Amino acid sequence: MALGCAVMNTLGGTTEDQPDHPGHDIRRAREAAGLSQAELGRRSGLGVRTVRRVEAGQGSPEGRTIAALRRVLGLPVEGAPPDPIAVLRTVDTIDLIAEISRRLMSADDITRRRRNPPELPAHDLEWPRRNEPNTGHAGHGGQ
Repeated sequence: MALGCAVMNTLGGTTEDQPDHPGHDIRRAREAAGLSQAELGRRSGLGVRTVRRVEAGQGSPEGRTIAALRRVLGLPVEGAPPDPIAVLRTVDTIDLIAEISRRLMSADDITRRRRNPPELPAHDLEWPRRNEPNTGHAGHGGQ
């Protein structure tokens, strides 16, 4: 089958007839990038049959399958976490170091507070004795 021809899907229509189908964008982006289905499969860690089925609109591919193909092609992946390598390429090194330092200092502060909790005033540590009325709290009166 030639790359430029329409691909039939399981409902009898083509992916060109259904531009909202995920395979439509993937096929167009793959062709624009000059990749074969086999190369796209290799780069995304999927089999060539899976790539063909997605592009043809056959079956119901899992979200992670669509996400893997879209990431390789540089297409946005809705609802998926961004590719960490791509994010790091866009972040300024100084900003990254500052953010890491801020988070480490915050974590260190939390750890320090857990190891050394603040001292409570002595009156908060004393419980009323059984024979003494407790007038400080409603519903806990004396006997």
